[in-house]
Amino acid sequence: MKLELEIKRLELEGAKAGWYKQREGEGAGHDEEALGPGKRGHGLDRRTNHFGDTLRHVLPSMPSEISELPQFFDTIEKLYQIYQVPDDLRVKLLIPKLLSRAKSIIVRMTAEDSERYDEVKKFLLAEYKLTPREYKNRFDSAVKGNDETYVLFAAHFRNLLMYYLRSRNVDDSEGVYDLLANDKLKTCLTGGQLNYVLSLEGEDWFRPDKVATLADIHLNNRPFGLIQACG
Repeated sequence: MKLELEIKRLELEGAKAGWYKQREGEGAGHDEEALGPGKRGHGLDRRTNHFGDTLRHVLPSMPSEISELPQFFDTIEKLYQIYQVPDDLRVKLLIPKLLSRAKSIIVRMTAEDSERYDEVKKFLLAEYKLTPREYKNRFDSAVKGNDETYVLFAAHFRNLLMYYLRSRNVDDSEGVYDLLANDKLKTCLTGGQLNYVLSLEGEDWFRPDKVATLADIHLNNRPFGLIQACG
């Protein structure tokens, strides 16, 4: 009888231990459910660590050569797309890959904009003076380096042309023709005519026929024509 009682006692303690373990497991499950639908196991820190570990050896570091910055962002965005990185984590994963100067630059952004990847990218490109005119100047003045193969050089200035077209929002053949004609026509203008056209273009660009019209207006110095052009 004593032996049977001892066995029953051990069985009861074992049952209690199993019950407590089961309750602990259920409690952990309830904690996960308390995060809300679709958020179990997906807290901000946990998700950041997960994607950070996954992309740690994949994401490139920011290049020191500024002309390579657009290509850097292109690579980052392709990897984000491949690994399906959520929007709210993109800046958090980008910042560790930036140079010290770039990190100090984005500190000047508003708290809201600094959480948006597109705004951070736009801000950095503007701060590093990568404007459409700068892309054009870099393309026109591109030269092959002594330690650079012709294959790499061709890829380099092709990328510069691609970035220039993209910065001008040109994505079709007609746009390319107009933009190249616009650029060529500007090289034929006098200093006064060119400054006049550029002052009206701002960060945008005009079709060649409008550039030609503005050049003629400036040449003839017709007040009425100037008012019309500004309108």
